[in-house]
Amino acid sequence: MTESPLFNVHTHRFDNHALIHIDALNCQIPKDVNLNNYWFSIGIHPWDTERINISEVPILLARCFEEIHPIAIGECGVDRLRGASIDIQLTVFEQHVEFATKKNLPVIVHSVRAISDILPILKKYNTTTFVFHDYRGNWVQTETLLQLNCYFSFGASVLRPNEKFLEVIRKIPSCRLLLETDEADSTLLPLILEQVATIRKVNPKMLEIEIRENVEFVFFKSVEHG
Repeated sequence: MTESPLFNVHTHRFDNHALIHIDALNCQIPKDVNLNNYWFSIGIHPWDTERINISEVPILLARCFEEIHPIAIGECGVDRLRGASIDIQLTVFEQHVEFATKKNLPVIVHSVRAISDILPILKKYNTTTFVFHDYRGNWVQTETLLQLNCYFSFGASVLRPNEKFLEVIRKIPSCRLLLETDEADSTLLPLILEQVATIRKVNPKMLEIEIRENVEFVFFKSVEHG
């Protein structure tokens, strides 16, 4: 991985220097895409849990893993506003985590009003690294997650924070910070970095260095890529 630009840890677009989410349900990559030029995560989004057979999830993950050779699993998780029942979503999430643990890969977590639901799974697989994508939890929740092997990725939501969110952005240790654009264009990433630095009252360049170190540790400490 090159040093510039900053690595985008979650996107649904085919951008360079980014971790691109691939839906494990179909595992489709455009024919003109060279897999060696990109980094991927694979997973079944919690919104799609209504249309899957739970018994097929490990098979789908294994098949997509062999095709894509991802460096992370997810996004996956629990969403209380959309998707199958909580019980089904929790089962599918744990299937992802178990798979990631066996492959020694981090998990990109989608959690909407569900931190208390997934906490037992996080504790059960306490050697696995979890990255909460587009994190919006409060400080009490964050303190609990900081006791586990959790990292926190911030996206465009930092550009319109409320007071509770500002507290979280200020207090999270820099060694747990990551950045993303999700559905937005990757050109937004420098603006997200600047905003996080402004909120934390730190030098953007120094924060960028720390975030690069986090990226290397979470995603690339044992990865070789052409």
